[in-house]
Amino acid sequence: MTSRYEKLQNEIIGTTTLYQQVMGIGAITINHVFNTTELSENVAECEPLWEYHTADITWYLKGHEDMDVANVAVHELVHVMLAPIQEHVPKKHNKLSEWVTEAVAKAIIKAKEW
Repeated sequence: MTSRYEKLQNEIIGTTTLYQQVMGIGAITINHVFNTTELSENVAECEPLWEYHTADITWYLKGHEDMDVANVAVHELVHVMLAPIQEHVPKKHNKLSEWVTEAVAKAIIKAKEW
């Protein structure tokens, strides 16, 4: 029996892999963790280990089955790209960091559509 989330998981992996190439970060290893039991306000969370060229992205699928996969995937990949400088940004600027991440993600998606 296949998981009710299997199609979504495959879409996430495929979309993330595609955008890694578009963004020039294909050499970074992305480990996807799929949480199908926990309800979370967040759709995904990224834990980049930039010095090792890897990142873990935890996807909270329960309650987010209708997510825009491309938007979320690119947003998380921008976190991966910005990780080396993010540690130098004071925590009080977290909202600014999220704004920049989302603005860059939207620009990447728009550019790809062009």
